[in-house]
Amino acid sequence: MIVHNTTYHVLPEVEERWLTWMKQQHIPQIKSLQGIRSCRLLKLLTEVEGDGITYTIQTEIDNVPAGEAFLQEHSPSLQNHIRSQFPGQVLYFETLLRVLTE
Repeated sequence: MIVHNTTYHVLPEVEERWLTWMKQQHIPQIKSLQGIRSCRLLKLLTEVEGDGITYTIQTEIDNVPAGEAFLQEHSPSLQNHIRSQFPGQVLYFETLLRVLTE
């Protein structure tokens, strides 16, 4: 199994609107894609330097080819939606991980 992890740094003034949008729009879009097992939103509890709040979305994907397809075919448009909804207010980076043990 593969985990696609996206870490978001969200400015406090848009946090509530961003969370609502993620729960109602973004995450359901991800869950509707083929090869997606689950998608969960997490909030970082340890402090990170800066003015924002940090969240991650961990998306479990069936296998490496499905993970690569997600990165190439779906992730760019999903992230473009975030940039258009929250210009300059949400920063993010993505990583693709392989699960070694459960």
